[in-house]
Amino acid sequence: MNQHEEVLNIEKQQFLHQTNLVYYGTVGMALFLIPYMAVIGNLFVVLLNVLGLLVAVTAVVLNRKGQYLLASLLFLMIITFNSSAHAVVFGLSAGFGYYFLNQAGLIIYTNWRKSWKLIGVVIQFMALVGVFVFYQVQGPLIELAFGHLIFLHALNGALNIIGVANSANYFLRIAGRANETLATLAYTDYLTGLPNRTALEGLLNDAFDEQNNKAKGIGIMMIDVDHFKLINDEYGHVFGDKVLKHVADTLKAHPSHEQIIARYGGEEFIVITFCDTPQCVYDKAEATRKRIEASKLTVADTDVEVTVSIGTVFKPIGYNIEQLTLLDMADACLYQAKRSGRNNVVSKILNQ
Repeated sequence: MNQHEEVLNIEKQQFLHQTNLVYYGTVGMALFLIPYMAVIGNLFVVLLNVLGLLVAVTAVVLNRKGQYLLASLLFLMIITFNSSAHAVVFGLSAGFGYYFLNQAGLIIYTNWRKSWKLIGVVIQFMALVGVFVFYQVQGPLIELAFGHLIFLHALNGALNIIGVANSANYFLRIAGRANETLATLAYTDYLTGLPNRTALEGLLNDAFDEQNNKAKGIGIMMIDVDHFKLINDEYGHVFGDKVLKHVADTLKAHPSHEQIIARYGGEEFIVITFCDTPQCVYDKAEATRKRIEASKLTVADTDVEVTVSIGTVFKPIGYNIEQLTLLDMADACLYQAKRSGRNNVVSKILNQ
């Protein structure tokens, strides 16, 4: 599963969690109201809550089958009808009018089309206005005792406040994850999963800051895949991408808390490492070159040898130099390695 698919899956799971929370909450509310309304003595309202219970359970089942649109559409239709009927029977004083506002909020975060959402919100508004007009003209069909009115109003108000708060929390979670995803995409190379060139400045800043804490020098390895254009021309760009991922995976196969890997661009990679001596940087670069040379990639039953050229620079502790200058020096060593026949390492030492 790639990064984009993983994000979509997480958002889908959050949506299912949110909708199922609403559906299960409705089941619990119906299980309470059915006996409560039976005590009050209104069979019609009891049947309404039985219908609401059945629809909420059906919505949960439809969600599990992946029929999210049908589940939310059926649920909101029946609950809108139930809310209207309860408000007509008992009046707005019982607090059933709150559900129209809550349902309008639920409609906004469904995965419906925008036009459907607009229609749904308008229906909720019209239902609320219709119930209000009926209440002003006719009054409630059943006059409840003051204690029942207070209880139902408090119950409905609390449930709707919790529902609105939960919806707001859902939106905040989605927004937070979206920001995290955008930040990750901005600083991550989509092909290899490594930090990209945009992230490199921050990684170098961190390395410079950590150098004194580690009491070690900084080694920069600039790595370039040899004859990459020829590989693309002969085997195709799809295989070329496979080569880049292979090199990245080989670099990542030897993780170290003292080593940072990034894709610099094209067929070039950067490794930032902490070492005590210039020889340490060279040895790491040479070991990397040999690992990549020893690995093989196969295309059309043919083994393709992949090699790299590497330029390295060692920055001792206390040596003042700009990041770009350090990278330019590593780049110059890299090109010297390529001019020297490729598949080798050329190093530069910065003396105090």
